[in-house]
Amino acid sequence: MKITIKKAHIATIILGTIFIILSIFHTNIWFDEAYSVSLARHTFSEIWTIGGNDVHPILYYWILHVIEILTNGSIIAYRLFSALAIVILGILGYTNIRKDFGEKTGFVFSILVFFLPATAVYANQIRMYSWAFLAVTILSIYAYRIFKGEDSNKNIIIFGLASWFSIYTHYYGLMTAGIINIILLGYLIYKKNKNAAVKILIFGIIQLVSYIPWMINFITQVSNVSSGFWIGFEFPKTIIELSSFELLGDYVSTSFGIYQYIVFAISILLYLYLGIKLYKLKKQKQEIKAPLWSIIIYILVILAALIITLIMGTSILYYRYLFVITGLYIFIISYIIGREKNKYISIIICGIIVILGLFNNIKLINNNYDISNYELKEYLKSNINAEDSIVYSEVGPRFCSS
Repeated sequence: MKITIKKAHIATIILGTIFIILSIFHTNIWFDEAYSVSLARHTFSEIWTIGGNDVHPILYYWILHVIEILTNGSIIAYRLFSALAIVILGILGYTNIRKDFGEKTGFVFSILVFFLPATAVYANQIRMYSWAFLAVTILSIYAYRIFKGEDSNKNIIIFGLASWFSIYTHYYGLMTAGIINIILLGYLIYKKNKNAAVKILIFGIIQLVSYIPWMINFITQVSNVSSGFWIGFEFPKTIIELSSFELLGDYVSTSFGIYQYIVFAISILLYLYLGIKLYKLKKQKQEIKAPLWSIIIYILVILAALIITLIMGTSILYYRYLFVITGLYIFIISYIIGREKNKYISIIICGIIVILGLFNNIKLINNNYDISNYELKEYLKSNINAEDSIVYSEVGPRFCSS
């Protein structure tokens, strides 16, 4: 029986979902996750106050608090919630991307969503990254639909909601949403599409007004950040991280060696291929607005981060934050491979990414389920009495109590 792309696409979503959740059924938590878990135990008002002193906008933590109430603080439930965002995005490859850009592009999009090494990492973590990733991607999808003239009330409402979710989930979501809103509004005004422009402007004003309460916290954070921020620049490590973290996945956090340099070389070759192919598509007078705008927005977000870095005197350009805009990265690759006539090139590129994803997941599974993770807990149970005190340094969330 001949397997169609449609059937293969559905199978990819099922297998991809299984793939990204293989490594999440554990209760080990690292420093940032400890912050999330502890913050989720507080009330909504306390989350606002505590989070306002230290972290990205607190919408994710409010949602996590709801999950804490419903599941009695289940670590596995928190992780499944993070994975859910990746699954939804993979399904969007079948629904939205497939509909807007073709069957092959949608198929490749879903493959990359599930098997890109970075996505398995952030599907695993009790952090806001996977949901910011989803929100920014939905924002981009509907921005392009409006850009094409599909400015129905439904599309504009989804665009506005995705934009609001982005700005209240992560500061890179804020930057991306701001850039996309400004570009789209300017384009609609240029095209004299008054009706859509007015609606986008109204949604923009609503977002701006709704963000004013958080701006007080943001100003406080900015005033404190130069003395307490920890992100630095290390050559060539930082360059490799920023350019290759999507393909490095969990390997980005380990000691740098031959594997990281190989993946860096693969990333550079991939960028060269995408650039050459995009140029050829332009020469062939094919439609390239969607991937071109995706590249422009991706670069503008990085430039915005660099400008803010110069203004604040401390770096906010960090590879992990770029995961928020990785939907653009995935779409660019998907779009260009979707128009690649040489099936062997498509298979090689997707195959390499899937193999890197497998390496990454094997590493995650080995680390997350290693028996040594439970030795400390057993030691404490056996050796710590009720009247004992534990002295610690730099462990656990900064402003939260457990």
